[in-house]
Amino acid sequence: MPDNSKQSDPLNLVLLHGFCEDSRIWEPLIPHLPASVKVFAPDLPGFGSAADVSVEPSIEAYARYVYDQCHDLAKAVVIGHSMGGYVSLALAEKYPAFIAGLGLCHSHPFADSEEKVRNRHKAVAFIRENGTTKFLSAFLPTLFAPDFARANPGLIETLYQRTLAYKAGGIINATIAMAKRKDRQAVLQTARYPVFFLLGRQDTALPLSMGLTQLSLAEEASIHIFDNSGHMAMFEEPEKTVEALLEFLDLIAIHRSG
Repeated sequence: MPDNSKQSDPLNLVLLHGFCEDSRIWEPLIPHLPASVKVFAPDLPGFGSAADVSVEPSIEAYARYVYDQCHDLAKAVVIGHSMGGYVSLALAEKYPAFIAGLGLCHSHPFADSEEKVRNRHKAVAFIRENGTTKFLSAFLPTLFAPDFARANPGLIETLYQRTLAYKAGGIINATIAMAKRKDRQAVLQTARYPVFFLLGRQDTALPLSMGLTQLSLAEEASIHIFDNSGHMAMFEEPEKTVEALLEFLDLIAIHRSG
């Protein structure tokens, strides 16, 4: 018989934001989660409340930072958006016993291509020469589907104003960390827990053709592809994002009770 006591245990959910974001990106979702889910949404070094935190510019260092912040949770479902997904994968690789489920929201396990690495280094050089303002004002609108961006300039301005508090060093470190990260397909291939994938058909940061190539890597997956989202489904299609997340948490509960 299954051990139903596992299902009654509280479910810990760690939400990791992406590049040039902070934990506030999860605000549209958190109020709709069950009260039984304990949510921990830390800010990664260089962003939000951790804007003054400095660590080695590597995805592994960011993963260690997150683990140090939340390892007392014992076990958790970890979902990362974009760069946060890279950190989630590194966390799962380094601390597999901590992971009850893994989620990649507009993210993937692949290392950067040579062209992408070159572009990241160009971005670092641009920021060092020009500061962050021009970089961020050009970067943020590209995260959204074009129609959404045109219809919601106020939201993009709000997000932009938040980024002005981030220091150039933090943004540069995160860019370098992404450029040198390693491939982590093996994390998905060896996962013995459910994996959540969320992709947007209008995502230019993670083109759908690339995102689809990861879906067969996980043995047990919850897959969601949103027609009207770019790279920011939590803002572009929040209701569908909540539904997808709740479906995944139900899958986790079944997995735990089994």
